[in-house]
Amino acid sequence: MTSYSTVEKESFRQTIHNLLQGCHVSPRRASFDHDLHQLCLNKCQRDGVPLDVEGEVTVKEYLAPGVIMVSTAYAHIPRQLQTIIALYVTFTIWIDDRFAANPEPLASFGARFVRGEAQVEKGLDAWVKVIKELMEIYPAAQANLICTASLNFMTAMLVEDGLKKQPVRSSFTMALWDLNDVRQQMCIIGHLQHIFGTSPVHAKRLRCSFSRQISPFCCSFGQEHVSEHSESV
Repeated sequence: MTSYSTVEKESFRQTIHNLLQGCHVSPRRASFDHDLHQLCLNKCQRDGVPLDVEGEVTVKEYLAPGVIMVSTAYAHIPRQLQTIIALYVTFTIWIDDRFAANPEPLASFGARFVRGEAQVEKGLDAWVKVIKELMEIYPAAQANLICTASLNFMTAMLVEDGLKKQPVRSSFTMALWDLNDVRQQMCIIGHLQHIFGTSPVHAKRLRCSFSRQISPFCCSFGQEHVSEHSESV
């Protein structure tokens, strides 16, 4: 887990205090829910999650943020569901730190998830179990959103890592050409179009912009696909 100096922590507190003061909200100090923390520990032990492994980033270090978030934002829901959501938040933060430097092991997460296979680490297996538990509790639409958001989180980590290795370019098109994989180019363009394309303000501008930018990539992708198909035949 990332550690911060006393000066940095005080800066964070002051920033949050100023924000709340600007919103005319009086902050209050909430007590830590030790009972919920213990319930999460008990569940991790039952599910075989390694809480203390020397030299490794363990899930136990991230339980406190998950407990704090749930005890304040989800205090109105049943205790059992609080425990599951707290663990979902905990594992999400753990994954973000654990694989930030090298997310490559996450590349197989989606395929393993669909096939019901074991993940590369027990912590990921436990996260899958939590996702499945949430999908059994919530209605279909909400459950699907939880599942797809979790998979998109993994994809985002992989895309972010790939973009870090790319040089800074003056145009979006040139930056895309630097990517080695045409499929990754199409994925980024499609993802951005999905995010912004639904906005009426940006719709017309994006249609013109993407029509110019997507064309060469579609041609490249099509030629590559035809070439692969010809070789296989």
